[in-house]
Formats: sequence, C-alpha cells, structure tokens
Amino acid sequence: MNIQIRKGEKKDLPGCASVWFTSLRNLKKAPDAVTNTVEDMHADGFGDKPCLHFHMQRWMENCWCGIILCKVFNMEREGLYLDDLLCLKKYRGKGKGGQNI
Repeated sequence: MNIQIRKGEKKDLPGCASVWFTSLRNLKKAPDAVTNTVEDMHADGFGDKPCLHFHMQRWMENCWCGIILCKVFNMEREGLYLDDLLCLKKYRGKGKGGQNI
C-alpha cells in the first residue's frame, strides 16, 4: 500500500481534526479533554495570521491515519515547533512510518 504525506489544505481540516481529537481523547482517557473545534483550526491555520501548519498522512483511499501539527513559535515567524505527531492506534505497527516522504 502507498502512503501519501502532504501539506494540509482547508478541505483537510475535518480529517485532521478527527485524527487529532480522537488521538488526544484516547491519550488523555477523557472524552471531554479536547475543546478545539474545526472552526478554531480554520482560524489558526488559514486566518489573517496563521499559526498552525499541518501535514496529513493517508494510508488507504480516503482514510487519513496520521497528522503532523506544527505551530508558529512567535508571530514574527522566527520558528516553528512540532506540536503533535499522531497516528491512529489501528494503523500503528504496520511498518508505514519509516517510508520516505
């Protein structure tokens, strides 16, 4: 199976949010742990001063299995930091993480 990793676009926000929110809820073992919304991500990633950048990993047709989230270190754009690198549990251990990007 091929893996596709590419820069996230506006149309990817629901898929990104699904992977991110599901993973965080499972990690924290708290269904109400996530307060972000797709609208928050839209504003942070595509608003006047974007501070969120993400890449999506697709393993199977129309199935997003992982995300890479980076945030702007400061508003002068002097740097980014890796915020989250997540893969849904059902896709882990399949040997796909070592493929070249």
